Amino acid sequence: LFYNRNNYCLHATFDYRRSEDRGISYRSRKSSRRKHKRRRHRSRSNSPSSSRSRHNTRRPKNAEDDNEGHLIYRNGGWLQERYEITSTLGEGTFGKVVQCIDHRRGGLRVALKIIKNVEKYREAAWLEINVLEKINEKDPDNKFHCVQMYDWFDYHGHICISFELLGQSTFDFLKDNNYVPYPIHQVKHMAYQTCHAVNFLHNSKLTHTDLKPENILFVNSDYDIVYNVEKKRDERVIKNTPTRVVDFGSATFDHEYHSTIVSTRHYRAPEVLLELGWSQPCDVWSIGCIIFEYYLGFTLFQVR
Repeated sequence: LFYNRNNYCLHATFDYRRSEDRGISYRSRKSSRRKHKRRRHRSRSNSPSSSRSRHNTRRPKNAEDDNEGHLIYRNGGWLQERYEITSTLGEGTFGKVVQCIDHRRGGLRVALKIIKNVEKYREAAWLEINVLEKINEKDPDNKFHCVQMYDWFDYHGHICISFELLGQSTFDFLKDNNYVPYPIHQVKHMAYQTCHAVNFLHNSKLTHTDLKPENILFVNSDYDIVYNVEKKRDERVIKNTPTRVVDFGSATFDHEYHSTIVSTRHYRAPEVLLELGWSQPCDVWSIGCIIFEYYLGFTLFQVR
C-alpha cells in the first residue's frame, strides 16, 4: 500500500497545502472582520511606515506591488532599514516568505512573511499576530515547540511577520525521501514534541485546527545518507529531530466563533466532518493521523 500525494501547492514557509482544501481551514471572512474590528495592534517598529492604518489600501509611489498584490522586491534589497532580503523561501495565496538578515539582531537569519497588499489577507495576518503574541507572552523562553515570532510591522500596506528560521517541514522531508517512514525512535520524539506543543496551546485556550506534517517543521533538517541494502538505494536520515509547530492563521481561541469546517481533510476529526461542533479534541485526532503517517509513510485516510 502506497499513496503518493502529488496534488499540493505552495502555501507558506515550506508549507504545501492540498489545492482542493485551500482556504477552508480558516475562519469565515465575516468572523475575521468582526474580530478585526475589536483588536488594535501597535507595531513595535519605529519606522514611519508602520504608523499607517492597516485599512489603507492605497499603495505609495515608492512601494511597488504586482497585479496580485505581492510586494515586488529583489535579493539584496532592504526593508525597514533592518531586514536584508537574501532569498525567497516560499510563495502562496497569502503572500511570500523570504529569508532575511536581521541587522538589528546581530546578523541573525530570519524568515520574513510578507502578506499581500489585499484587505482579506491583512485581516488574516492580524488574527495570526494576535495568536503569536499570546504564545510569546505565555512562552517567552520558547520551551513549548511553537514557532517564535520576533517582530511584525506594516510596510506600505504589507503586513510583515518575522519568525525564527527553520528547516524543512516533516512532510517535505518525507516526500523528498520517497516517503520512507521515519525510524520509530524519531517518531516518538517528534510525537512527544507535538503533544507538548498542543497541550500548551490547549492550556492557553487555543485550538490550532490545522495540524498536519506540513505545519510541523524541523529546527534543522540536515541529514545523513545511508544505503538500504534490501531496497538497493540511498535514503536520508534526519540528524536531529527538534521540531516547531507553525501556521497559526486558523488557530481559534475557546471564546471565539468556531467555523463549521476546519482542518485539512486527511487530518479532519469526525465531529468536524459530521458538523457536530468541535473543540480542542479535534487537534488530538489530527495528531493521531500525523503519527501514523510518520511511522508508515502514507496517510491514514486517503481521501479523494
